[in-house]
Amino acid sequence: MAKPIRIDTFNYESENLINGMFIFNKKSIQINDSLLEIVHIGNNQYSIEFDNEKVLFSSDNLKENVIDGDILIFHQKSKKISTYLTNFSNENTILVTERCNSKCLFCCQPPKIKNDEYLFDEAYKAITNFETNKFIGISGGEPTYNKEVFYKFLNKLNCIGNSNSLHILTNGKSFEDYEFTKKICKESLRNIVWAIPLYGFNSKIHDMIVGSENSFDKTTKGIINLLEFGQSIEIRIIPNKLNIKYLENTIDYIFSTFKMVNNISIMNIEPIGYARKNYDKLYLEVKEQNEYLERAIFKARLYNFKIFLYNYPLCLLSENIRDFSIKSISDWKNYYLEDCKLCSRRDDCCGFFTSATNKYIEKVNKI
Repeated sequence: MAKPIRIDTFNYESENLINGMFIFNKKSIQINDSLLEIVHIGNNQYSIEFDNEKVLFSSDNLKENVIDGDILIFHQKSKKISTYLTNFSNENTILVTERCNSKCLFCCQPPKIKNDEYLFDEAYKAITNFETNKFIGISGGEPTYNKEVFYKFLNKLNCIGNSNSLHILTNGKSFEDYEFTKKICKESLRNIVWAIPLYGFNSKIHDMIVGSENSFDKTTKGIINLLEFGQSIEIRIIPNKLNIKYLENTIDYIFSTFKMVNNISIMNIEPIGYARKNYDKLYLEVKEQNEYLERAIFKARLYNFKIFLYNYPLCLLSENIRDFSIKSISDWKNYYLEDCKLCSRRDDCCGFFTSATNKYIEKVNKI
C-alpha cells in the first residue's frame, strides 16, 4: 500500500487504559450520548477527564491531522487512535455493518456474517456529536441488511432533531418491500441521497456481477419505490470486462425505467478486497474503457442526466471527457505518483487509491 495524503491512524502512550469514542478539543452536543472531550495541553500531550479524574496520554502527529470537533476512537489493545469523523477530510463515510446480501465480484469490503449491530450505535453517537455542513456517508456491507435496525437508526437520529445530510450506499434490494420503503421515507427528515449500484441492463449481467440471483429485479423495484416517495437517487455503475460493452444499454435502461434519478456515477474499480482476487477477470485499463465511457456520457447527456466519472486519473481519460471526472478518492486512501508532481492538472485530479501499486496501476502521462 502506498502512503496516503492524510494519516488517519495514530499510536498513543498512556499509563491508563483508554478505549472508546471521544471528541477532540470541543464540548459535546448535550444529548444522552455526549462524548468525553480530549483536551490538547501542549506539544504531544493530551488529557481526558473521567469522573473528575484526568487521564493523560501522548501521541505524535495527532494535533497536525485532526481539528476541533473531530470524532476519534481509541483502541485499547493496539494502543492506536483512529479518526472516525473529521472536518479535516474531503469526505466522511461510516461503516455501519459488514453483513451483506450480495457478494459483488469487486467488493472492496468483503462481507462477514457476524452480528455487528454495535456499529450502528457508534454511528449514531458520532453523527449526533459532529457538526458539519457536508454529507456524511453511510456504507457497509449493506446498511439495510437488518431492516429493523436500520429503521431504528434513522428514527433515533430524528427523535433528537439531528439534521445532518446523509449519503447512503445501498444495493436497494430491501426497498422492493413497499411498506418498508414507506416507513423509511417517513423517517427521511433530512437531506438523503441513496447511492444504488446497477451493473447492467438485465438480470443476467447484474446478478452475475453481484453474485446473487434476482438482485436485478429487487434493485429495480427498490429504486422505483424510492422514487415514488420523492427520494434522491444516484445510480452507480462500475465498468469491467463483464459489462463494458453494455454501458450504453445500461444508460438506456436507466432512462426508460427511472427517468427521475438525480445523477449517474461511473466509477473505476478500487483494487482491494475481492477486486484483487478477481482482478484479471474484471479489470480494464482506462484506455480500454475510454470509447465506451464517451458513448455512455453522450447518451446520458442526450437524456439530460447529470453524469460523473469517479476514480479516473485525468491523464488516462480521453481529453473530451476529462471535465466529467470528479476529484473523488478519500484522502485517507489517496496518493499521487512522483510523475504527477509536474502535471498541470494535478490539483484537479483524483490521483490513485493507495491500493493501486505494482500491477494494479497504469502508467501516467502528465498533462
